[in-house]
Amino acid sequence: MMSLGLGVFDGVHLGHQKLLSHCSHALTFYPHPSQVLKKNSNLKLLTTLDELKVLIPQLLVLNFTEEISMMSPDVFLEEIIVQQFSPQQLVVGYDYCFGRYRAGDANYLVEWGAQNGLKVLVIPPVTLGGEPVKSSRIRSAIVAGEFNHAVELLGHPYPISGTVIHGQHRGTPLGFPTANLDVEKMKLVPPHGVYGGYVTLDHRRYPAGIYIGSRPTFEDAAAVQVEVHLIGFSGDLYGQALSVQITSMIRPEMKFDSVTELKLQIEEDLRKIV
Repeated sequence: MMSLGLGVFDGVHLGHQKLLSHCSHALTFYPHPSQVLKKNSNLKLLTTLDELKVLIPQLLVLNFTEEISMMSPDVFLEEIIVQQFSPQQLVVGYDYCFGRYRAGDANYLVEWGAQNGLKVLVIPPVTLGGEPVKSSRIRSAIVAGEFNHAVELLGHPYPISGTVIHGQHRGTPLGFPTANLDVEKMKLVPPHGVYGGYVTLDHRRYPAGIYIGSRPTFEDAAAVQVEVHLIGFSGDLYGQALSVQITSMIRPEMKFDSVTELKLQIEEDLRKIV
C-alpha cells in the first residue's frame, strides 16, 4: 500500500520525522513554493534537494509551478495526487495547506478523503520547549546564532554539502589542510564560527572541524568560506562532492593577533571534536 506523505519537508525535522514514520513514500514540492510564488524569493533552505534525497530515501519530487499553485484543491488532488501517484493513504501535518490561495487544509483533506474512499492521516504538532517544531523556527534559530538549539529541533546533524574547490591554501601551512566547499546559493549557511561534525568517505566516518567565515586574522580576508578539516584523513578531495554533517557549534569567529595564536586555538577546537 502506498501511504503518501505530503509536504515540503525542508530540514526533515522532528515533526517531519513523525509524519514520515507513517509513510511508504513522501512527496516534496520543488522549487520551494515560497520561492515560486515570490512570497520569499530569497528564502534560504535548510536542506537542498540532494540533501533531502539522502534524508528521505523514499522521496518523490513534484516540479512546483505557478500553474500548479493556481489549481483548486479538488483539481490538485484529482489530477496530481490521484492520477500521478495513486496512493491508498495520504499523510499530512496539522498545518498542511494546498491549492489556490491555500484554500485546502487538513480538515478539507479529511472530508475529501471520506468522499473519495481515500484514508487521510493528520499528524499533530511535535513540540519542543512548548512550541511546535517548524522549519521557520529552525531557520530563525540558526540565523540568531542558536545553532545547537537548531540541531536539537532538527533531531539530526545539520547537513551542508558541495563540491570541493581550490581555496587560498591557508590551512596546510598551519598543519590543518581543509576542503573548501562550493555550496548552493539557496542553502542556509550557519553564521561565522567554528563547528564540529563528521564526514563519511568510503564507509569510514571522519571527525571534522568546520570553519565558516572570512578569515579575519589574515590581511587578504576573503568572502565567506566553508572549510572542512577531516581529522585523520589524507588524500585529494578536489572536484569531489562532499556532504558534511554538522553536530554542534564550538565558538564564534575570532580575529587573532598572530598566526601562532590561531594555530593554538585550532588545536584546542579540534580537541573538542575528537
